[in-house]
Amino acid sequence: MIDQFDHRFGTYEGQTQAQANQGTLPPLTAKDHLGPFCLPFPRYWVNSKEVKRRCESTGFTGKFYIAFRDITSAVAFRTTIFAALPPFAVANNAPVVRLDGSAPTDSLCFLACVNSFTFDYIARQNVGGNHLNFYLLKQLPVLPPQVFTAPANWRRDFRLKDWMIQRVLELTYTAWDLEGLAKDCGINTAPFRWDEERRLIIQCELDAAFFHLYGISREDADYILDSFPIVKRKDEARFGEYLCVANC
Repeated sequence: MIDQFDHRFGTYEGQTQAQANQGTLPPLTAKDHLGPFCLPFPRYWVNSKEVKRRCESTGFTGKFYIAFRDITSAVAFRTTIFAALPPFAVANNAPVVRLDGSAPTDSLCFLACVNSFTFDYIARQNVGGNHLNFYLLKQLPVLPPQVFTAPANWRRDFRLKDWMIQRVLELTYTAWDLEGLAKDCGINTAPFRWDEERRLIIQCELDAAFFHLYGISREDADYILDSFPIVKRKDEARFGEYLCVANC
């Protein structure tokens, strides 16, 4: 039901038996995403009081959290797929990442990092089965929060964190149910409009930034991007070029 920076990727509404047999869901279209009140339809429902009780029992008092797809594959489209979610109930196939003691803005920097091609490439060297287990995730090299407090090398008038948060918020805050996330980050506006072309550009900018932050050379960056053949094939079929290479 989630994709990178998108908590409204798939829905159980209208799922066919054939889709159920394949373990897939009907995706929400670009037109659906344009509606900031449009939300995916879940398979199961949990009483909101029980969700609140569970949150309180674990000390979670935030207005959003980070979750990721547990089901994965080293040869799939992408290996690490993370999204910010409202404080709703989730099943075990969407494990929750808690960054205790971190500011909400730190969580968005983390979200950008783990959705980058660089991090994904490292992760797929370590995922041998079909599950991105916690013990694997904890061993992967996430950039620490202090990295993002320095000025951006490509925009010295911007602190890296501020440059990054602008982009992650635009990718993530596309529906009213994540209003709490925006307010936690000091934003009091309506959700950002879903624009697929702009989203691609923003994600390319973030990927380029993480190549720099991880100290990846241009030659190695080209190699990493070529190791995602499904992404490359889809981009070339749709746009006539591999977008991330063109924009990095």
